[in-house]
Amino acid sequence: DLWDALKNLNPVTGGVLSEEFIAFEDLDAGCFVSVFKDAEDGDKLKARKACSLVDETETFKICNGYVLKAYASGVTAVVYYNGINTAYSGFDELETGSAVYISDTAGEVSQARKRGAELQMVGMVVKSGILFVPGDVVPDCCGCTEYGDSNNCDEVTGLRNPEMVTD
Repeated sequence: DLWDALKNLNPVTGGVLSEEFIAFEDLDAGCFVSVFKDAEDGDKLKARKACSLVDETETFKICNGYVLKAYASGVTAVVYYNGINTAYSGFDELETGSAVYISDTAGEVSQARKRGAELQMVGMVVKSGILFVPGDVVPDCCGCTEYGDSNNCDEVTGLRNPEMVTD
């Protein structure tokens, strides 16, 4: 059983790793979050909604956790680093077994990859929610001109495939 396997990750805490942080903004139940140092508040660690790069003025807010309850800005929120996010509101719209990526809608995930931008896989859809397995942030160069022909893309990952480059 998947849950039993997750429990073996950390026997001290029953398998679920979590920490408390001040909510930087209102967090919806099930939203995916980014823990960061708030420079305007003495570099205190806080939780905000994770978000992919949406335009040139915003930075990528890497996803490194999720919350199961809603929290108002300024209160202490419990951020989970592993396990299954059972509280994500858009879960029913996702296909079981598929990978999900952090969306350019703050706190949400998407099965679609935004071409020509950075992306981060955050997990996989399972029967009971989203299994949180965050990946590294990587450039998605399909559709960009940095490497020339935008057709040199891996069909599965959407990333540039060096084996397909002919130049």
